[in-house]
Amino acid sequence: MTSNYFNVLLFSWLLAGPVMAAKSPLSSLCDALSGSWQGTSAESGQSPKPSSIQAVCSADGLQLYIALDIQGHDSETWWFTQQQHDVRLLLGKGDREPVVRNFSLYQQEDSFSLLGQGEVAERPALIRLIFESVPGGWQWLQQVQFLDNDFTDYQVVRGIELSRPAAD
Repeated sequence: MTSNYFNVLLFSWLLAGPVMAAKSPLSSLCDALSGSWQGTSAESGQSPKPSSIQAVCSADGLQLYIALDIQGHDSETWWFTQQQHDVRLLLGKGDREPVVRNFSLYQQEDSFSLLGQGEVAERPALIRLIFESVPGGWQWLQQVQFLDNDFTDYQVVRGIELSRPAAD
């Protein structure tokens, strides 16, 4: 049931908007995000905090490693790997047990969306990670849609603004 619901929502998301999204290889996201970034990060309902990101790609573009440091929080590691037609994420947060998720990666113009499903706070959920191209950088939105209620839209869990550090 959850899988069919996910497929219907995925299909409807792909049809929404003026330009169709197309499946994309991880190498496209790698090329776009590789390097050092800085900005602010805020969880829903919280004040923004300074953050920095290091994004490193493997030479073949099949792996993307993101180290995220947010002032006052444990550092996070986001390790994306291309797995045939999908992207696997190994997410590490401080001392907690790593989380593994599988996503489909789509590109729409200069922006990217990773769509997957899993459990968030012990609740079944659709998960969407959006890397939206903005002037001078990226906006990274982490969103969930819980499947155990009737709310039919994604909720922003965290937003991160990314821009290149100023040259010294």
